[in-house]
Amino acid sequence: MVATRERTYSDEEVAERLQRENSSWSLEGGCIRRKIKTRNWGGTLGALTAIGHLAAAVRDDPDVTLAPDWLEVRLRRHGSLGFTERDMELVRRIEDVIAH
Repeated sequence: MVATRERTYSDEEVAERLQRENSSWSLEGGCIRRKIKTRNWGGTLGALTAIGHLAAAVRDDPDVTLAPDWLEVRLRRHGSLGFTERDMELVRRIEDVIAH
């Protein structure tokens, strides 16, 4: 069986797509990132749990920084390959959950 390589996106393609689809996300320092405001630790931990499940579903591994009333999600490039469709799918899924 021949493995197919996952489509990757350049920084320019990612920045354009984020601007078009998800204005709350940005491309900074080699990461796709978003800071999400919450009301308290319960909200922060709930958002973290949801993001963890979403990341597992698309087989991605975001970095997350927590505080009592916010969390920041960062998706890094996959080595020298760039960002993949998994990254973009995770951004979309997180936005869908945060919107509700």
